[in-house]
Amino acid sequence: MMKLSEMVVLETDFVQRAFDGKWEKVVKIMDSDNAYTYRNENGVSVTLIPEKWVTVDVVDLMGELV
Repeated sequence: MMKLSEMVVLETDFVQRAFDGKWEKVVKIMDSDNAYTYRNENGVSVTLIPEKWVTVDVVDLMGELV
């Protein structure tokens, strides 16, 4: 498992959870574990790496997130 310091963060967002009202800091990273390769219609090999959102912090109040 990668540490957050080793990840390239593409985007950061803050969301409030509906079930308990706590705030989450989420980051978008490249999901290299689920990368896949295919050949396109021209026979060229193409590798796609999807993105995923990961929760990195959860707090009670929005002001506690940095």
